[in-house]
Amino acid sequence: MDDALGPPGEGSLHSDDKNAWIDFVSADANAQAALLATFAATGLNDLDDLLGELISHPDHITALWTHYNDNTLANAGLELLFKTFALDWTGKAQKPLAVCAALATFVGAQAVKKYWRMEDATAAVAQADVAFIDFFLNDNEGVSDALQRIRNHKTDLGGAKLLFIMSSRAAIETQQQVRQIVGSRTAFFEVMAKSDVETAWVIEKIRSKSSSYLGNKSLENVARELVAATHDAAKEFKAQCDDLEIHDLRLFDLARLVNEGESIAAYLTWLSSESIAAKIRRISSTKIKNTAIDAGAIGFTGQIKQGKVLFDLFSEVVFGPGHPPGEPLHFGEVLVTKPYRRRPSRNPLLGADRAVARSGSQAKHTSPMRAALSAKSAFAQRRVERDRVQSLRSLATVNQQLHEPARYLLVLTPACDLARCSPSKMVLCVEGTAQDMSDVKVQAREKLYGKHSQGLRHLLTVDGQGAPALITWHKNQSLMLSVRDIMGGNFKRLAQMNELYAQEVKEEVLRELGRVGTQIDPPPAFALHATLKWKVGSTAHEAATGDDSFFSAILSYSEQSDDKSPTVILSDEFKKWASAKIQESLRIYP
Repeated sequence: MDDALGPPGEGSLHSDDKNAWIDFVSADANAQAALLATFAATGLNDLDDLLGELISHPDHITALWTHYNDNTLANAGLELLFKTFALDWTGKAQKPLAVCAALATFVGAQAVKKYWRMEDATAAVAQADVAFIDFFLNDNEGVSDALQRIRNHKTDLGGAKLLFIMSSRAAIETQQQVRQIVGSRTAFFEVMAKSDVETAWVIEKIRSKSSSYLGNKSLENVARELVAATHDAAKEFKAQCDDLEIHDLRLFDLARLVNEGESIAAYLTWLSSESIAAKIRRISSTKIKNTAIDAGAIGFTGQIKQGKVLFDLFSEVVFGPGHPPGEPLHFGEVLVTKPYRRRPSRNPLLGADRAVARSGSQAKHTSPMRAALSAKSAFAQRRVERDRVQSLRSLATVNQQLHEPARYLLVLTPACDLARCSPSKMVLCVEGTAQDMSDVKVQAREKLYGKHSQGLRHLLTVDGQGAPALITWHKNQSLMLSVRDIMGGNFKRLAQMNELYAQEVKEEVLRELGRVGTQIDPPPAFALHATLKWKVGSTAHEAATGDDSFFSAILSYSEQSDDKSPTVILSDEFKKWASAKIQESLRIYP
């Protein structure tokens, strides 16, 4: 569909051509009879009136143009009427005609339909295997008008199995908006500049698209089935929730959740997400498990920026939002240290000493027993304060280390131990360092999830928390912190890692902590004899260590370098013997 294939517009017919045609028809009885019969519906029986009507009314000019192209009024001399316009039209329609020629090589010329306006083509486009659509269908049409026209007919355009948008004026980026409006995937959609359109080029494009069509369509069907399964799972879940009684939730809360220290909202969120996921797997398994997909028949155009839908979906699985400050710690929580500020040093014991001194000075009449108890209490208080100061100093040291740029902690203590623990409970954490991943190109070059030579990696993206961070967890940098230290305001609860991935990190850390070192094993040695070959000038010499007076070398296993392999160690006796043999051969030459 291209406006270049359209009939002459108003004022497009040359006056000399119109006069020549009128003169021809006036002198040719066959032409007069053909025109009067074809346009009998006008009710004009006078030839002059009919000819005047035909060359002045746009609908009649369009009809004459159609007859001219279809060669259905061969005796009417229409080649005279359209002489100049046909020459201009051929040059203007060169590109769409090249497309038609290319399509004809696949289905034949009769199966190729040509249109110049959308209203006439909607039904054909909706059922077409391949459709080439001009972005602008009017020389005076702007981008906004063209896009609005496409929106009005998006359902019909979306029916084409392969849709190509072409233009000589619109930029490629502008044409790409059609894909979003129509809702077509790039595997079944392509844009092109008319300057590139040639018959052979179009044939190659169609072959490329059609060869990967079945594979791409199979993948699309899998995605559609998963979406349908998600809708069915949501409906099934809603029906179950409608039957759920409030007192059931309350009883469960009182009987189990309160004792476990978990809120009913958090539990229901987990239960609903897992239930819906299980329903999706059950509903979709019977529909997509037998889908045949030929991976070799799948391709992509590369014309547009490739989407990150799969990447974003996976990112949401690995990390969830962080927990509010009042909740207990969770296994798999990601913590980030807050900015560290060194406070002026002071001795917290001085305040206690002053308090004890003041209390002692006020007690003027104190019995020996009470004085002894008071002294013991003061000593115990000083010991508690001393332990607290040591804990604060230890935590300050950890904070100074952790508050270096891009430092994170992952909680690895089991969830059951964190549910009802005391503030002094020690929590196992592993340290991670982060790398800024705001550059998409850098993301594409890095392994963002899973095992890496530097350690397990996970890309953390938190809404409103700055750029994405690639966290590498160092299995050999684990530490223990008390719940009091973690919940005391030194750390920000940034995100919650999925338990499956947190468990993977925990396994790596525990494997590192559980390593058992053994003594170095001495490798067995194997004695070797040797044959020495050398040249003096062009003369070759050879000698063998035939006797058993010494061994030439020892064969053993070595780990001296990164390339661990068998190693041959030459003996000193062999070196002396080899040197003597070579010196002896040199003496025979002057």
